[in-house]
Amino acid sequence: MDVSRLWTRTRSQLAAYYRAMTARDFTTSTDHFFGLDAMLAIAGARLNSTNVRIRRVWNVYRVVIYLPILVVAWNLHLNFRRQAELDKVLSCLQALVATVSLAVRTWIIVWYYEPVMAVRRYVNRRRFGGHLRRSYEIRRLESEVRVISAMVADIFETVERRVQSKLESEPGSSQRQDLVKKAYFWKFAEEEFGDCIELIGEFFAMKNQVRSLLNAIFLIVYYSNVLCLSSGAVYLTQMTAVTMFSLETLGYCLWVAIECFSLTKCVSLLTEANGSIAEEVYNLDWPNKLQFEDRFQVQYRSVRSIMLTMMAVAQQPLRLNCFGFFEFTQERFYELLNLAYSVFTFFKDFV
Repeated sequence: MDVSRLWTRTRSQLAAYYRAMTARDFTTSTDHFFGLDAMLAIAGARLNSTNVRIRRVWNVYRVVIYLPILVVAWNLHLNFRRQAELDKVLSCLQALVATVSLAVRTWIIVWYYEPVMAVRRYVNRRRFGGHLRRSYEIRRLESEVRVISAMVADIFETVERRVQSKLESEPGSSQRQDLVKKAYFWKFAEEEFGDCIELIGEFFAMKNQVRSLLNAIFLIVYYSNVLCLSSGAVYLTQMTAVTMFSLETLGYCLWVAIECFSLTKCVSLLTEANGSIAEEVYNLDWPNKLQFEDRFQVQYRSVRSIMLTMMAVAQQPLRLNCFGFFEFTQERFYELLNLAYSVFTFFKDFV
């Protein structure tokens, strides 16, 4: 009965997710971490089920899927003892590094499961920028930070709309309306800038929760991919005929290269998006919009102070730097390829 309910719930979630991803209109119910729990269960890392029978079967399954690590390690040991050719040893080493790094990354995600869920809730709620077109493009890589940047760029227009809406509901003399308009302008400007600085701070708080997770994964990805690419290249260059195993090796090398490229690209986009917030604040028409008056000097200083704080916070580094070793940006991917080629040429001399 529990299995049938699980299947029904999974099928309804798949249908809802498909409708959300294919619908023309943006929906705020889309879960952009859809399938995370299912993938963790398949990887043998975490199972969100209290059914004793299902958990018993899953525990057996999780032991079985990690047995290949022992098999590959034993095969590597035998090749060392038999003094096999270097390309065969490197092929076994590539398989061992790939399986171990995948297992370690999975368990790191499980260790940081609660911070990941906090980021999941943060991304899925979408409580800001609902009136901006950028918020309808939330599925793209720039995501949350681009929405905040668009909010900053549109901040004075938002204030003007709020002031106009408020004045329309409060008719009065032109002289009084001018004073009321200025009062509402400073009130709403302070609120809008305050909301933006709060969102920026919240973004950095979410980033800090998973920064150690990301740095650990980036570091493992970088060095494991260097070894996998170089050893895979050595094995492929020694092949005299195309075999299924050689195609699998080539496919895996392409896969890890694309994975590393995608991760470094995401970090570069996130860094650029974060820097764009400070640029948008600087490019605001604040000299004309924020006119100093004795009557509103407190609000003036408050708004200017918030603007300076926003620029200072947005210019902070994201510190996605593999625990200080290097910044995991797009340039690092090309350095990875150069390093993998250097390791390949080193091994090639011994083949």
